[in-house]
Amino acid sequence: METCGVRTCGELARESVAKLQRHFGEDKGLWLAAMARGRDDDPVKDQSLVQSIGSGKKFEGPHTLKNLTVSLSEIHRPRQKGWDEMDHRSPRSGRRP
Repeated sequence: METCGVRTCGELARESVAKLQRHFGEDKGLWLAAMARGRDDDPVKDQSLVQSIGSGKKFEGPHTLKNLTVSLSEIHRPRQKGWDEMDHRSPRSGRRP
């Protein structure tokens, strides 16, 4: 666009259709001129919106869920220890050593 001196949509709207067609070709120039001026003759199409989005995980049986629970508890245990230690800290004086 800048090669033909156009940097904004307002500038594009002020350009002549003929100039845009010379620079971008007949069809594209006509389309750019129409879009810049807010003209669109395409019919409005009804579009249904997605009503819900879901996700799931299939477990291969009770043993898989048990293994997952054990794994999660092993991950949580060290973190819980660190959180407990943080809860029992004494307040800092605000002075730096």
